[in-house]
Amino acid sequence: MKRWIAIPLAGLGSFALCEGITLPVIDEARADDAAMTILAVQIRRQGYDCAKPKSAKRDTDDTKPDAKVWVLTCENATYRIQTIPNMADKVERLE
Repeated sequence: MKRWIAIPLAGLGSFALCEGITLPVIDEARADDAAMTILAVQIRRQGYDCAKPKSAKRDTDDTKPDAKVWVLTCENATYRIQTIPNMADKVERLE
């Protein structure tokens, strides 16, 4: 028995019928690793020291729709980072 699924085509307002397509699932751990790398690069560009980033976790309590908050742990320091589109990150070093 063949299974068909409908997939919306972005911006076209139509659907394509495709047989047996497996859509990629983004692994949450891989997403956190990508965020960790990006955040470490961003704060280094702003003059903060982040040697060997170890983890990045989203602070869901302080996150707003257009201002996400992360806690970035590096080998030598931990930072609370608020990312705001088209602006420099707000960085606070945690003890």
